[in-house]
Amino acid sequence: NEDGNILFVDPAGNTGNIEYSVKNIDKTAPTGTVTQSTYDPTNGSVTLTLETSEAVAVPDGWTEVPGSNGTKFTKVVSENGDNSVEIVDPAGNVSTVDVAVKNIDKDGPTGTITKSTEDSTSDDVVLTLETSEAVKTPAGWTEVPGSNGTKFTKTVFENGDEEVELVDLAGNPAQVSTSVDNIDKGAPTGKISKSTDDSTNGDVVLTLETSEAVKTPDGWTEVEGSNGTKFTKTVPENGNYPVELVDSAGNTGKVEGVVDNINKSGPSITLNGEKEMTLRQGANFVDAGAECKDDVSCEIVVSGGVSTSRPGVYEVSYYAIDEAGNKSETLTRTVTVNRRFTGPDETAFTPKNDTSVITPEVSTPVETPKTKNKTPKVKKVEKKPVEKVKVETKKPTETAKKDDSTKEKNRKNKEKILEKLKKGEVEKNIATKPNSQKSTEKMVKTRTINGETISYKISTKTCPIMKNILDDEYRSEFESSFTDISNLSRNEIFDILRLEKTGVVKGREVGKFVPKSEITRAEFLAIVLQAHCYDVYQEATGVPFVDMTDLNDWKTRVVQVGYDNGIISGYADGTFRPNDTISNIEAFAILMKLQEIELVDREKQASLVDSYTDKQALWQEKVLGLGEYLGVLYPQATNNKFHPDAKINRKNMVTQMIDIMKLYR
Repeated sequence: NEDGNILFVDPAGNTGNIEYSVKNIDKTAPTGTVTQSTYDPTNGSVTLTLETSEAVAVPDGWTEVPGSNGTKFTKVVSENGDNSVEIVDPAGNVSTVDVAVKNIDKDGPTGTITKSTEDSTSDDVVLTLETSEAVKTPAGWTEVPGSNGTKFTKTVFENGDEEVELVDLAGNPAQVSTSVDNIDKGAPTGKISKSTDDSTNGDVVLTLETSEAVKTPDGWTEVEGSNGTKFTKTVPENGNYPVELVDSAGNTGKVEGVVDNINKSGPSITLNGEKEMTLRQGANFVDAGAECKDDVSCEIVVSGGVSTSRPGVYEVSYYAIDEAGNKSETLTRTVTVNRRFTGPDETAFTPKNDTSVITPEVSTPVETPKTKNKTPKVKKVEKKPVEKVKVETKKPTETAKKDDSTKEKNRKNKEKILEKLKKGEVEKNIATKPNSQKSTEKMVKTRTINGETISYKISTKTCPIMKNILDDEYRSEFESSFTDISNLSRNEIFDILRLEKTGVVKGREVGKFVPKSEITRAEFLAIVLQAHCYDVYQEATGVPFVDMTDLNDWKTRVVQVGYDNGIISGYADGTFRPNDTISNIEAFAILMKLQEIELVDREKQASLVDSYTDKQALWQEKVLGLGEYLGVLYPQATNNKFHPDAKINRKNMVTQMIDIMKLYR
């Protein structure tokens, strides 16, 4: 554009001029600037304002500000992005104004919280908060210098939930939380219990239980599955056993166990009166007894007895036992009862075979010794091997008694026997193991089965307990304490009464016999041995079974008696398995073995076969065949099935025992 003057001359030389002004040429592009309503972070919209150097056409999406004559425009944007605008002036010149919005933030911040330690600790825990963007410092937290508002810390001194409100610079809120549960500033506590509070001659097992998991104390063993809260320790002697407890946070506590019930020193025993006594037949025997001494208390156990009405050599044995189960040495008093001559009617007597010997006090056998150190509170019969005098004699018949010549022969025969006794010429025999209580002699019995008279030999070992079991009058007035046997048959109830009255069985709990309950091999052996007057309380010295090594265990004592007397032999793998339930065939075999039953006709016994179809071995066939032949078993009543591997219950055990005992009748 310009202003000018044009001079012009015509041919005549006249001059003139014209002034001009050009103002509408515009070749310069318009310029402009864009400003934002805010440059701070915001979670709202941003208003852009465009101002141009000259009037321009209204750009797309923009709104002209009234009165601005085309030089000012506005636009509202709700999200970040490129908002460049093209402006065009009236001359058509075009330019672009660049603008980018970056401060719109409508998303809430995120964050994570970590702990200075995840392990249990007795110290404070430092929490660290890290955020996805700059946020305002949360209440109670401290910004880490140089983190530009994205990292903060807080120290906590107790367990609890921690919730943090986050607000970013645009005002968007968010929450982040954590839980602190590893601060432990309390000392662990514990209690110690003992395996027994009763006096014992064994070791005591201490059990420590703690209020929380602790490190395994020195000398203790953690109980599997207890997660560090239960431990055991075996102690061999009395004393105080302090334990320091250290939990995983390092807190310490103390607990102490006191053991004062271990007693491993046995009592002493002194025999009162004479060790060897000689009495005349019919004289009065007064047992002077024995005395014992112990640190706490002790009891004298007496076995054996004297019958002055019958000549022979008798032994009365004494030992002391304390509350812990320690036994003293065994002292023996030997009493010789010399025969007096009373006339030709007297018959020579073999003391060992007498079943009516009077004992100082017959013990009441218990069903099973319940604890390894529990001492019976009553005296017990202890059958010791004694010398046996074998005498060949024949009891006079009623007719012979009336015959004077026969009486004279008997009198002379007895005089010879008495003379031999004085000279020690009569055969003496002690043919048992050191611990054996088994009789070596047998007597002949007969019974009629299906019209056939059967003769068999059976052990001569009898005792007052067995006699009372088989005595119908002994239990006739007895009322059972068991409330759970009323539904059994009359015979089954009577058989249980036989064993209850004699104290052989006492029930699984007060007033309960539990007839259908199974019974272990050790329990069964304890019951049948005591019913046959075997002393199951004698001290154990060892049995050849790999699963029975505790000599203080009542089961070991019972099994040793059975083994020493040849009644049991165990399994082929060297075990006895005392806690296994006993089977039908095992129970029957033991009961038959106790009596040492055999037929007089050995050829007949060798050829015996049974009617059962489910026996599993030759030895089973032999024992079942003998039982069937003697009328103890009735195959037809069970469809010829014995079920040898089935477990015998307590009711059937009693019935089977009584049936076999009746072979003595």
